[in-house]
Amino acid sequence: LIMTNVNNNVMIVESLATSPFTEVVNPKMTVPAGMMLVEGVLGVANVKNRNNRYYTLEEYKRHVDTFMERVNETNGVFGEMEHPKSMNINLHNVSHKIMDVRIDENDNVLGQLLLLDTPTGKIAQSVVRSGSPLPVSSRALGSVAKDGKTTLEHLSTWDLVGTSGFKQANVRQISESIEDEQSGMIVESMQIELNSDNSI
Repeated sequence: LIMTNVNNNVMIVESLATSPFTEVVNPKMTVPAGMMLVEGVLGVANVKNRNNRYYTLEEYKRHVDTFMERVNETNGVFGEMEHPKSMNINLHNVSHKIMDVRIDENDNVLGQLLLLDTPTGKIAQSVVRSGSPLPVSSRALGSVAKDGKTTLEHLSTWDLVGTSGFKQANVRQISESIEDEQSGMIVESMQIELNSDNSI
């Protein structure tokens, strides 16, 4: 948990517990060679997390809409392996790009992350392939009331972390590129579903 004063706001990071990323197929996106697309729960509205904080559905909706504008303008928003001590993205530590965020009918904030072919992205891909959880944590500026209600000023990104907060996180792999030896083109995607004990 990192909380730093920034202009009367606090840097807020929220982590999701036991988030096994698994591969699934997205027909709208071609996964570049050496990368992997994963999806799952990034947060849950109106539920107190292990940090004793909660976000209203309205709060999440407002920031998801703004975040998706950034995703669409920049072809994804970068995230890092572990939280840095600032709101800035450090390109040396980038592990993934967030490609989609939406809220489902159960008030879960769902997202798709493209695990990059960077050193930290390769670590994340290895964790997914091993069947182990890959927790996700939000990085934002905002304030927290005494009852734990959290109000955000700016949702920066979601980072991959080793220690998590939201126990509801359950992320699955979408697709991984496999190169055709002759053409170098992506020719195959695979789907892996993990059991509740993170076994394949």
